[in-house]
Amino acid sequence: MAEWKTGQIILDDCLIEKELGQGGMGRVWIVKSISTGRRFAVKQTLDPDAG
Repeated sequence: MAEWKTGQIILDDCLIEKELGQGGMGRVWIVKSISTGRRFAVKQTLDPDAG
């Protein structure tokens, strides 16, 4: 799995603003849509087979 970082663009339109939290299954990031300006959370799983 690729490591995500603050300031990185993911999913072609989402700027990673900050890490919200981390647990056993993955990390949750606050991201901002470049096209709409809306903010939302994205979960990055640590194990590709995890739910």
